[in-house]
Amino acid sequence: MEPRSTTRWWTSSWGWSEGTRILAGVIDESLGSADYDDVLRSGRAALYLGRLADGRTLYARAVAQARTSSSAGQLPPMLDRLAYIELLLGRLADAEVHSVEGLRLAGDLALDAGVALVTLATLHGYRGEEAECRAQAGLAMELGSSRQLKIISAGAQWAVGLLELGAGRPAEALVALESVASSTDGHPGILRWATPDLVEAAARSGRPEASAAAVTRLEAWAEASGLPIPAAALARCRGLLTSGEEAIRHFEDALRADDQDTRPLERARIQLLLGETLRRSRQRAESRTHLRSAMETFERLDAAPWADRARSELRASGESSARRDPAEREHLTPQELQIAQYAVEGDSNAEIAAKLFLSRRTVEYHLAKVYLKTGVSSRRQLADASLLR
Repeated sequence: MEPRSTTRWWTSSWGWSEGTRILAGVIDESLGSADYDDVLRSGRAALYLGRLADGRTLYARAVAQARTSSSAGQLPPMLDRLAYIELLLGRLADAEVHSVEGLRLAGDLALDAGVALVTLATLHGYRGEEAECRAQAGLAMELGSSRQLKIISAGAQWAVGLLELGAGRPAEALVALESVASSTDGHPGILRWATPDLVEAAARSGRPEASAAAVTRLEAWAEASGLPIPAAALARCRGLLTSGEEAIRHFEDALRADDQDTRPLERARIQLLLGETLRRSRQRAESRTHLRSAMETFERLDAAPWADRARSELRASGESSARRDPAEREHLTPQELQIAQYAVEGDSNAEIAAKLFLSRRTVEYHLAKVYLKTGVSSRRQLADASLLR
């Protein structure tokens, strides 16, 4: 599942710095390429380095090209990978749209869709939808085991770990996340992104030493890449492993390291940690700004367990906030959201039908439901981005 050129860098004696240079070259050379294998290779490199914006650009272009090509089998894997990039960026609605479509098309073509299963499991984990998370993670683990794809099995374990962490069960989260870090069952690519969650589970379980090896690897990644995403992750881990004013400094460093707000969900989690630490340090007034911002982001992204945690901390700081009523708005399904997005971009019903391999009548039916749910009556009104969040 991993091209040779994107795995050799961390297994060889070249070291992190040389490997980083090589992977950066792979990405830069492929940014203008339309070749399927080039995009797979460079997209994987972007994931390893933390250049998520470049990875999204590569996969989004590949998806657009696959929709108009005669190679139908190329679309599901590209949708899978685009969905996973969107997940890591915290664009949960887009991740769901692409993974659901990829899973549907993969089933039609009798293809594996392990990445889509992992993405959906993780989405459900963030949202606290326990039954759905465990169901998708279970399917992913079965596929990973039968096909010996550790990246899929480890991704599923990360999803379960996130579910447990959001539910306030750090000991159970640590069990799942230690599997991600295992030399026999884990996967270094998944661990790279899961390390902050492993550290949080370990710290909250009173076993910070359980994350020591993973933090060492994260330090090497952050130092070699020089990129903001790994730097922010490392600062977040250091904050979790310290306390008081030292922890506050690390969490503030994490916010500054990736200050472009390219990953709203991760930023909200750092703000939650900073707000919690400030409140416990008796800096209640200072904590409220971060806790309020975190809660609003979690609510916008439907990460209910995390929103509840931020709301609880905000209440403890002396500021009350009512829980948002889920009935305030009726959510669009992934397919409705995708059709709405294409409609906003100016595609006709016929063009949307061709892109999604649906009948025109089906598109018209779903678009009518979109109008009903959002309370609009035209594409121009639908173009208000707030309706599609």
